[in-house]
Amino acid sequence: MRSSRPRHAGRGPGPGGERGSATLNLVVVFPVFLLLLLATVQAALIWHARNVARSAAEQGLQAERLYDGTASAGQQRARQFLAETAGTLLVSTSVSTGRTSAIARIEVRGTALALIPGLHLNVHADISSPVERFTPDLPARASSAAAAAGNPSTSGG
Repeated sequence: MRSSRPRHAGRGPGPGGERGSATLNLVVVFPVFLLLLLATVQAALIWHARNVARSAAEQGLQAERLYDGTASAGQQRARQFLAETAGTLLVSTSVSTGRTSAIARIEVRGTALALIPGLHLNVHADISSPVERFTPDLPARASSAAAAAGNPSTSGG
């Protein structure tokens, strides 16, 4: 025995069914998917820009903390690294340095590339390290070195 209701091929139960629901789902889900994708790419760009700023600071610090290094040498090396590697990823960069007799410090700032126009994403890297310095041999080491060489005046006997 057959039902008196006509069958509608390709539709859900009843005459109205879920006609057009796939399109509606796509209209709702697709923008959310694109937003998540955009946020993921933006986060990766910020992370990479921070790594570039950190690497520039490390390069500058290596030049600045040398025994005969200067703050301007560190600043120049960091700027050179940024010019070679940052491209448009990190713009509006600034490099500031400071060196005392014991500590060398360098700071790199910039703005990361933003996928959304008008968004300003600041990036910052600040590192410091002890300055290389000459430390002469201690007197105890000099006495033991002379004794090992066979110098009787310092060997005590």
